Amino acid sequence: MVNFMQKASEWVSQQMEAHTSVLVAYKPIVGDDLADISATPAENRFETDEADNWFSELEVRDFIIRISLLSGFPEEGDLIEMTVNGTVQIYEVLPVPGGKCFDFDSVYQNSYRIFTKRVGSQ
Repeated sequence: MVNFMQKASEWVSQQMEAHTSVLVAYKPIVGDDLADISATPAENRFETDEADNWFSELEVRDFIIRISLLSGFPEEGDLIEMTVNGTVQIYEVLPVPGGKCFDFDSVYQNSYRIFTKRVGSQ
């Protein structure tokens, strides 16, 4: 039997890549392969509980990338370069507080939602 929700999730992922993505350079921490791939930039906010009942909010840049475009799982230390208004912004893949450095976009795992922090520009 056809799983309509899974097919719909795949269709949404394809549409997002086709209509909201930008070209980025993805450089894994292991190996010298620099790949130009499509990614959809997004933002995410996390609250962290610090000592003495202080809370801080962390804003991170996410990149949503279809799983088929990467040769393996995103790893801490991978770099993503995105050009904005002629400036190359460099983002490092980092885990969110108490977590991992990526999650899947849905239960059907069509795309990675990769968490990054801006570390520089050129």
